[in-house]
This record gives sequence, structure tokens and C-alpha cells, in this order.
Amino acid sequence: LQKARESYRVSKEEKEILCGTLLGDSTIRYVHKDCIYPNLTFSHCIQQKEYFEYKTDKLKRLCSSSKEYNTSEKALSKNDTFLQFTGKNMKCLVELRNIFYPNNIKIIPMEYIFNNFTELSMYYLMMDDGSYDISNNSYIINLQCFSKDNLKEFVNFLYNILNLDFSIKSDNTLYLKHNSNSKMTEILIKYNECDTMNYKCHH
Repeated sequence: LQKARESYRVSKEEKEILCGTLLGDSTIRYVHKDCIYPNLTFSHCIQQKEYFEYKTDKLKRLCSSSKEYNTSEKALSKNDTFLQFTGKNMKCLVELRNIFYPNNIKIIPMEYIFNNFTELSMYYLMMDDGSYDISNNSYIINLQCFSKDNLKEFVNFLYNILNLDFSIKSDNTLYLKHNSNSKMTEILIKYNECDTMNYKCHH
């Protein structure tokens, strides 16, 4: 029998989750140059522990370990605690690595997104990199690492497929137009099982 790292195939739900979190806080990477297969990694602050554990459980078949750590590099205080998910090096992630990181640069791979990005994906993207701006009554997604042209394609997709109407600000932040707020709230409440993340759902 093949080992799981060789034979495992990513499920439909896992693909949908990965579509959201790879545009957000997660990374697929080769740990070092001699690795045959890449792994999945992500981290969250201790205040998001409930969500971290929830996401870890959903992706447990890809997980090698999860732990708490303290760092002065990623935090304002040396006492700040983060949670780290470290995945197994797995063959099934090779394709995803190549799709999301052509030439070792992360992109929004629109063909793959068109076939796999769903409302569930949007939930994970919002929990990872989204927020609700009370002062502007707007949902925001921080996707500054992607090009303007790539974001335009993504925004068009979100409008046509999920009926979410975003504008792109000068710093490449996505702002949801007010006419789509109720739709986004509906999606987030539908999938959110973490009470401590209600603040991102305007709920």
C-alpha cells in the first residue's frame, strides 16, 4: 500500500477550503530544496485559537503537527503567542503549489478559482484576511500581494458567481459595496461555527 503522503487525494471540501485560505494566510511550500513534496502551513494569533483549531480539524488529513509558539519577529511583544499548523509533505499538494505559485510567486489562479472557489472558500478567505470596517460599514479583504490586473479578474468572478460587488482601492484592498453587505453577512453566518469570529461577520 502506498503511504498517505503518496496516495492521498484532496477532497472537494478541502479544495474549497484551500482556495480561500491560500489566498489568505496559508502557504504551500517546499521546506528545503531537497524535499520531493511540499507542505501546507499557516499560523494565527492566540486570540483566533477557536478558528485555528476549527480549520486545523477540517484539514487534519494534511496536518503533521500544530503547536503554540512565541516570537518577537511576528509580534509586537515577545510574550505574544501564535499557533502554527505544519502539514505533511504530500504529493497531492504538488499540483496546487504549481497552480498557486507559478515561478514561485503567489497568484490568484483564475481557471482553478472558477472551478473550485465557492461560498465556503469566501468564508475562509474572510476569516483569514478579511475584516468588517464599522466606520465605513464595509467588508474588507486585504489582498495587497496580488497584482491589480489579477484582482480585477477576481473581483469580476466574485460579482458574476457569488453576487458580491467589490471595488479595488489604490492599495489593492478590496472593499465590498454596501449593496452586497447582506449577501456577505449571509454567507459568513451560514458557515461560521466559531463564536469568537463573529466580529468578522458583522454579527
